[in-house]
Amino acid sequence: MGDIGNPLTSEQLTALRDRVDVLLALTGGHATIALDDLDTAIRAIQPRVVIPMHYYHSRGVLNILPVDAFTARYPVKQVIRTETPHYSLSVADLPASSQIVVLEQAR
Repeated sequence: MGDIGNPLTSEQLTALRDRVDVLLALTGGHATIALDDLDTAIRAIQPRVVIPMHYYHSRGVLNILPVDAFTARYPVKQVIRTETPHYSLSVADLPASSQIVVLEQAR
């Protein structure tokens, strides 16, 4: 998603719909896309995997939301938390329905 700080337009959402398997989503709010607007984008784009990024970490300096502010908006069964900062995925591994994969913070 780059460093988007506004809602995606209907034209952008239409162009991305069913064309994105993995979405790296800005989930810290404030200086980036608002979580309500992000939810709208995710519903419209329908990625198979959403990987949250750009959220609060104790080593960070930005006043942004923690990842749980984003993941709490989705059913627990839809959220997967890895035990490492790495995640391997192949086309064959793509889930049938959307999943949120939270990577462990690098140390």
